[in-house]
Amino acid sequence: MIFCARGYDEAAYGLAGAEWEKNVTELVYRFGIDLDMSHFDLSRPIAREEACQLAYNAFVRNLVPQT
Repeated sequence: MIFCARGYDEAAYGLAGAEWEKNVTELVYRFGIDLDMSHFDLSRPIAREEACQLAYNAFVRNLVPQT
């Protein structure tokens, strides 16, 4: 949702479909929006506070460039 909110096209970046998890994980690490989240594990469901930290890093810290 964060990447779509920043203008990333679902089809162009593979944010939907069979490989969406792998593609979102790559974007998270590419932009470093897991900053200050040393125990963050993308293989398990995300906790509320982790979602808030990701959103903060993406929008307030501006770690995800808008397309």
